[in-house]
Amino acid sequence: MKKPIRILLIEDRPDDLVLLRRHMINDGYQPTIMRLETADELNAALKRESWDAVVSDYTLPTFSAPEALALVQASGLDYPFIVLTGSIGEERAAAIIKAGAHDFILKHQMSRLTPAIERSMGDAKVRADHRAALNSLRSTNQELSTLIDASPLAIITLGPKGLIRRWNPAAERLLGWQPPEVIDQPLPAIPKSGQIDVASMLHEVLAGRAFTAIEVQWLRKDHSQVDIALSMAPLRSGGNAVDGIIALLSDVTERKNLEQQLQQTQKMEIVGRLAGGIAHDFNNLLTVINGRCQMLLSQLTAQNSTRRNAELILETGERAARLTRQLLAFSRRQIFQVKDIDVNRAVIDIRKLLDSLIGEDIELSTALEPGIPAIRTDPSQFEQVVLNLVVNARDAMPQGGKLVLATNLVTDEELLRRGISINGPCVRLSVSDTGMGMDETTKLHLFEPFYTTKRQGTGLGLSTVDGIIKQSGGFIRVDSEVGLGTTFSLYLPGMAMTRGDEESGHLNLNAIRLGTTVLVVEDNDDVRDLIQEALLGYGYTVISASNAHQAIEAAQVKAGKIDLLLTDLIMPQVSGREVANRLLQLCPGMKVLYMSGYTDNIITQHGGSVPAMSLVQKPFTPRKLAKQVQRVLM
Repeated sequence: MKKPIRILLIEDRPDDLVLLRRHMINDGYQPTIMRLETADELNAALKRESWDAVVSDYTLPTFSAPEALALVQASGLDYPFIVLTGSIGEERAAAIIKAGAHDFILKHQMSRLTPAIERSMGDAKVRADHRAALNSLRSTNQELSTLIDASPLAIITLGPKGLIRRWNPAAERLLGWQPPEVIDQPLPAIPKSGQIDVASMLHEVLAGRAFTAIEVQWLRKDHSQVDIALSMAPLRSGGNAVDGIIALLSDVTERKNLEQQLQQTQKMEIVGRLAGGIAHDFNNLLTVINGRCQMLLSQLTAQNSTRRNAELILETGERAARLTRQLLAFSRRQIFQVKDIDVNRAVIDIRKLLDSLIGEDIELSTALEPGIPAIRTDPSQFEQVVLNLVVNARDAMPQGGKLVLATNLVTDEELLRRGISINGPCVRLSVSDTGMGMDETTKLHLFEPFYTTKRQGTGLGLSTVDGIIKQSGGFIRVDSEVGLGTTFSLYLPGMAMTRGDEESGHLNLNAIRLGTTVLVVEDNDDVRDLIQEALLGYGYTVISASNAHQAIEAAQVKAGKIDLLLTDLIMPQVSGREVANRLLQLCPGMKVLYMSGYTDNIITQHGGSVPAMSLVQKPFTPRKLAKQVQRVLM
């Protein structure tokens, strides 16, 4: 089957068309040939149809091959252009080939025409394929360029000498430099400490190795540090040789901060669990030590030579009890017995203790906004917060200075600006000093347990403050500059005052109703003996039991005449809560007072709710226990 071919013939002699057709048919083609003689006819033919080749005589009466070649080239069509002429000088032949003609053939050499057309058509196809490949490459490059520019990842490409070729907008946003500042320059963000490592990485990537998500710390243009996950891979040329590097950078600063916060939270949780685990046994020991000491002191006169030793033991035991409360406070595991507190009144009451605490070289003043709402927290824990902050302020002013305690109602705008989430009214208590202030490193570790800048500090003071405020539903913000002083701002949820201070007034321990029967259920022998001896000393009738079975037997013997059940909340086998439920069936009018050395989350797991129950926290002294017993019986 003959192959079709379409040819434009620029020729003024019709016989040449017949001759060309015959040759093409003989060579296996089915030709379609259009003969034309003028520039207008050529332009019209080029616009109207597509052709496989153009064959032109060199000279026509009103037209010529160079003019025809120029018109074909101007049309943008890459058709093979072959000059077919009777004779042509070497200069003309060289000139038209140089102008872009693909071949020239003398008419007496017509046998060369078909091969010349085929060769030119093949060359044209190669050129067309090359143009298509270039267009595809340009399109791909444009797409890649668009993707690189739109990428949220910082993308940097480097040449084989490590100089920057490309710097996308995300790299500019991440590191601060604009492209004109860095193109053809080495990477500008490498700190001195990391330059050797990065140079080694670049060398290995140029050798063909890739790196993925290597975490490094680089510098921005403003010299601030940024944590980066860095990936690098070689860029290869068409011959597969490495001729550059592509680097992808993602900002992991926020993730690192979250990881540090998680690690801190986990560390606090571990220490908190440890503190909660030892609290019960340790508080039982302190209950016996401090209780027996107080009882011993009541028997010793001021002149007794051993009284000072007993006082020192009690003081040490009380410090140990405070340390236990601090451990539980910073881990937010201490028992909270919350009440509504008038903050201004609390500050005024605490103020009476502060003058002797801070010394004469510090000027103490208060700025209390009237009419602010009450807060709901544990009064003793709140007092501990204020005392801790005041002591820290005092220590920050060894040469003296000014200390201000201020309260105010916080506006919604300030809460929003500070990023604090408290619904409803918010009360701020601020403690400000004119002391030495803190640097950024100190502020970063400020609330970590056991972190201290003091020679003799435990590192639990501010951890305790942080735990108490968070357990109260509040937030702490610290503003401090070296040499300009420090302000601790405590933000606490406010509410209307609902009831007065339940701790107000004094209980007369001499006014105990004789014959009042207390059933003590405590599995620790030493603690149980101390409680029994103490309550007997205050005139109560005491029945002791070490477990639920003994307690039920005692209640049955008393025929329901038990006024108060004083029971440890958490005991082996049967909890104090269950003991109370069983005994209330035998003694319907019986009051219940729980004891515990555990933390509030453990109590909750055993069916208790601290605000909803009467509870005395271990360690306690006989007098404190007697007051709590009398209060429950009232």
